[in-house]
Amino acid sequence: ILEDPSFNHEYLGIEGLQTFTDAAARLLLGEDSPAIQERRFITVQTVSGTGANSTFARFCSEFYNKPILVSSPTWGNHHNIFTTAGLKVINYPYFKKETRGLDLEGMLGAIQNAPEKSIVLLHACAHNPTGVDPTQEQWE
Repeated sequence: ILEDPSFNHEYLGIEGLQTFTDAAARLLLGEDSPAIQERRFITVQTVSGTGANSTFARFCSEFYNKPILVSSPTWGNHHNIFTTAGLKVINYPYFKKETRGLDLEGMLGAIQNAPEKSIVLLHACAHNPTGVDPTQEQWE
């Protein structure tokens, strides 16, 4: 990339590098996803986790003001980011102290009982602060 003269080395636009964001969407949704095939998705490249969450919180506050569910425990900044944007934050169970693992039943129960059209914040990997991630079977 550094030495490729056909690559634009200027400052990226507000949406980020389209080849990167399209690849991220295909990774997340799957190559055969109807959303991918029909171009019914939007991706934006952001700076870091705080930048991503802040951008997302401001967008939701403006265009989709629904409650957001965050794991308990969660990274210390999450509550501040979302409440500052004006969103109602609801905690869902995540960590089960007895097993030192994921409280899958508690998490799914809270999500199923959340207000309609709520936003759910998931840590895709390296859950902060527990380090506990769902297994492949739990994701499915």
